[in-house]
Amino acid sequence: MVTVDQRGHGRSDKPDTGYGFDEVTADLRELIDALGFQQPLVAGQSWGGNVVLAFGARYPGAAAGITFVDGGFINLSNIPGATWDTISVQLKPPALAGTPRAQMQ
Repeated sequence: MVTVDQRGHGRSDKPDTGYGFDEVTADLRELIDALGFQQPLVAGQSWGGNVVLAFGARYPGAAAGITFVDGGFINLSNIPGATWDTISVQLKPPALAGTPRAQMQ
């Protein structure tokens, strides 16, 4: 298993440009090729979900499967009465610290 810090995330470089889907999907493709993976399963969370969705569309057949966790494209401005305050509350992940394992399952 490999985890990826995309450009601008974690310990990766934070260039001023290059955050479009052409660039970030090309980054993922280059990483897969550099590691010698043949049709890996790719998963993305949040923005990464959008990236792997775009990756699948741009590079059909490059992955055996793709998974989105809290990702995928949505247009928040189409939600009636949406404001940053209401949307940020709706998109906030649940507080999981201290949740018993049985409840998580």
